[in-house]
Amino acid sequence: MWWKALVIMGMLVCGGVSLGTALAARARRARYRAALQAWRAATPDRRSTAMASVPFGPDRAVAWFLLGVDWLRAGRMVDAARAFGMAHHADWALESAALLTYTCLKSRDEFGETFLRHLSNTWSEMRQPALGARAAEQLVLEGLADEGDEPAQLSTLGRVAWRVGPPGTREALKRIAAGTVELEDWAKALRAG
Repeated sequence: MWWKALVIMGMLVCGGVSLGTALAARARRARYRAALQAWRAATPDRRSTAMASVPFGPDRAVAWFLLGVDWLRAGRMVDAARAFGMAHHADWALESAALLTYTCLKSRDEFGETFLRHLSNTWSEMRQPALGARAAEQLVLEGLADEGDEPAQLSTLGRVAWRVGPPGTREALKRIAAGTVELEDWAKALRAG
């Protein structure tokens, strides 16, 4: 008889943990969406300030990620690397944040095609993580999708580069996507197919 009570209590505990986990994930996605809305609502010169207003805590990962994007686009590689590192530290599911951390550190002040070469090589060194496979990362990357008219011929890695890349990246990606020249190995990872 006592074992039935123990089984029922165990089931209640498991159900409570599952419900708590689901509710926490839902709340985190809502906070991520709020940060993305603040990002999109701000003018490009005010985005850093908009991300500073996002509350501190473990759910600040998306704010760090977007701050990294802002600094990367401004060519501030060291600051961008730090922000992407903080984003990945706050939410391990943002694999693109880890990728961009190391890419920014390798690139330093190199933009355009050189940045893309470092991105592709770092992605290979990291054993080609499936970017955007997790819900949190997909939400962030899709939130940046309206930032430009990206070519359909880009791979997932190429789309990440298009959405977050520093100056000169989009021009280099257009050439890679067009496929009019023989592509080096690093560039093939940026093109779909």
